[in-house]
Amino acid sequence: MNITNWTYFYIAITIVIALIFIIISYEKTFFKKVKRYWFYKRSRLSIFSSLLFFLALIILAVTIGDIRGKERLVESSIPNQKTVLLIDSSASMMVEDVRPFRLAKAAIIARHFIRNSFGHQVSIAVFSDIQRKIVPFTDDLEILQSRLEVLLSNSAEGSSNVNLALKEAFQYFYTQNGYETGNVLLITDGEQHSFVDIKVPEKINLAVVGVGTEKGGRIPVRNKKGNFIRYKKHNGTEVVSKLDRRYFESLISKAKHGKVWYAGSYALPTKEILAFFDKRHKEVFTSGQFRERPVEGYLFIKIAISLFILSVFFGRFKTFVTASLVLFVMNGNYANAQDYDELFQKLKNGDISKSEKLKLSEFFLENKSPDKALTIYEESLEDLEKEDAKHVVNYGTLLFKNKKYKEAIDAYDRVDEKRLDPKALELMRKNKLAALKKNQQDQKNKNKEKNKDKKDKNKDKKNKSGQQDQNDKKNKKGSKGKNQDNQKKKDKSKSKEEKKKSESDKKKEEQKKKEQKQKKKNWEDIKNDIRKKKNMSKVKGVLKQIVNDDRNIQKKFMKTSKQRQQRDVKDW
Repeated sequence: MNITNWTYFYIAITIVIALIFIIISYEKTFFKKVKRYWFYKRSRLSIFSSLLFFLALIILAVTIGDIRGKERLVESSIPNQKTVLLIDSSASMMVEDVRPFRLAKAAIIARHFIRNSFGHQVSIAVFSDIQRKIVPFTDDLEILQSRLEVLLSNSAEGSSNVNLALKEAFQYFYTQNGYETGNVLLITDGEQHSFVDIKVPEKINLAVVGVGTEKGGRIPVRNKKGNFIRYKKHNGTEVVSKLDRRYFESLISKAKHGKVWYAGSYALPTKEILAFFDKRHKEVFTSGQFRERPVEGYLFIKIAISLFILSVFFGRFKTFVTASLVLFVMNGNYANAQDYDELFQKLKNGDISKSEKLKLSEFFLENKSPDKALTIYEESLEDLEKEDAKHVVNYGTLLFKNKKYKEAIDAYDRVDEKRLDPKALELMRKNKLAALKKNQQDQKNKNKEKNKDKKDKNKDKKNKSGQQDQNDKKNKKGSKGKNQDNQKKKDKSKSKEEKKKSESDKKKEEQKKKEQKQKKKNWEDIKNDIRKKKNMSKVKGVLKQIVNDDRNIQKKFMKTSKQRQQRDVKDW
């Protein structure tokens, strides 16, 4: 084992040593004050815990220096291949010298390659005048096939610029350290109309598939719907596109690792291409080629963490002891809870005995559910004089809590006091005296309530007789007063109706005024709309002039393209 990074090691050690001195000085001052004011000495456990903490810090500082073992040989797994699929989509690819035509044949070769390219990450690029990267490196076959179908469904246009497209394809493998190993599969008919020099990097494997025949064929021109219009002409003569084998041989000669295949109507060189790529990939990436020094600092980190945990444990030993005792008690209660769950099941099934019922009642008393305990005692305790004295005392206390004082006193009277402890005797006697006092108070309260009820009944009888006399006198006086009240109400209703009529007249007049104002406003709005329409008609005329000018400009642009065709520039 050796330390590889000595600078980090020295920095970490100095920081840790400084920290240890600071902590020691702080602890000395702290424990001096504790001894002075609270008269407590520092325990041996706290000293031991601080020593463990310092050891953990030192070991962590050592691990920062990156501890490594001896060099050893490691077998490496071969990575996936990266392949750029470069397809020619120029106008010459529409020639029908290969079935069905060149571009469709290129699509068939590309699809067949993608389906069988296991262990390859494929990127698709299409070129004519310029190159377009359509799909980045991926091994998802569905994405590659779907994007390829969409691309090749469009008609081919433009001239072939193979050398420039290859130059851009090589850049996909360029990194800061230079070119990395990769594959380029070029599918083209070899119509090269540019004079760009090309150099194939050494680490790139170039596979070229020539689509077409040496006899060649005429280039059909079709409309957007795919209907045939005419054959392409250049300087008044029909263009015949041919496969040039000399261009392919010159292209392959520039690559250190390159090969060319010629695809006719029924040829699919997919297996040969994959075998060529696999052979070159295995030669570059062989297993067991590199050495490594294993990292062994993990063991020291584990030791440091374990020492830190021990320092915390010994420094807070008392708290851990109390926590363990609490957990022990909780586990005991959990075991009791499991026993009482079994008793509940027996109670539900009806297979429970009398002793088990009494255990359940004790459990309810411990968990502060006295109602359930009382119901079990009432069902299980038959003859109180023959039952266990403790159960009878518990039964009496439950009755006392539920304010059944007579029944509680009867239960306490039937207890055999000789069977009870002195503490239980004292509790029973106190409860008995309290029950007697509260029973006497209840009886007094009941007698008082009875006397009140009798007095209230006599008062009600007297009040009823006096109210009848008063009602007779009021009825005589009320007949006269009612007639006067009816006349007053009639006068009030007349005055209200007159007020309502006057208010309604005022509202009608206000509405008429508002309607007249709105008519004036509406007429002004109509005038404004007419003015706007006139202005818009002027704007429309200006827009029409601009559109016509634009069309004339486009016609002029189309004319310039015809002038280019008259020159020697090739566009297929």
